[in-house]
Amino acid sequence: MNNIIYLRHYIFINPNNIFKNIHIDPILTNIIKIHNKNYTNGEIVKYHGYKDIVNCLHNYDTELCKLFTELNHNYPALLVDIGRLIILYNYGGIYHDLKCMSNQNMIYYLQTVPPEIQLIGEEHPKEHHRVRNGNIIALHKHSPFISSILQKMKLSLKSNRNAFGPNKVFENGSKIYIQQFLENTNKHIYKFPFQNSNMITFNNNIYLQNVKRWQTTYEYIFQKKQLSHEKNKNKNKKLIFFL
Repeated sequence: MNNIIYLRHYIFINPNNIFKNIHIDPILTNIIKIHNKNYTNGEIVKYHGYKDIVNCLHNYDTELCKLFTELNHNYPALLVDIGRLIILYNYGGIYHDLKCMSNQNMIYYLQTVPPEIQLIGEEHPKEHHRVRNGNIIALHKHSPFISSILQKMKLSLKSNRNAFGPNKVFENGSKIYIQQFLENTNKHIYKFPFQNSNMITFNNNIYLQNVKRWQTTYEYIFQKKQLSHEKNKNKNKKLIFFL
């Protein structure tokens, strides 16, 4: 567990060019500079792009991997919802949204956590009945709990081929994790107030650099359906034009 508590995972996806090498992207380069100033306690920081997530998924479940590659790139939030879980399943460690950073207090805390603890989620700082998905700690690789969430996401995506809009992005991604976490009865999986315990720092500059139209666009969540929709829309425009 000692190596795992030093692992920090981040995901960077540019929906305009998901296959681009993320390490030459100027936005991520600036974010890494901010992170480097924060992580001075021996943390091992890994940055994952779209292709990294695909590789992890392929080794885990080829059917889920195929569904993932068919998702609309204009919904990077949904890609990240799946990505953070498969990365934690594969490596263990701590996932943060790019705008969040943990500090030495996190290391001190995790060094005191019993080895049987499997996963810790971030408790909402004010509404304690809620859990966030922006900061997740997996203290063991190949967590059955994380795998169960990924399988539920797969089933949900398979039954929502024609889904579109931000509500469906939430229902097929974050909502599944949140519900499974709050409904679980495994005492080795629990939530903790990272923010209230001064373990997490929110960086507004990173947030502003990385803001996208993640869940505000009304498009189909699968690419092929979206392409068909756009084709029909363009065809209708031509008909109206010529009338």
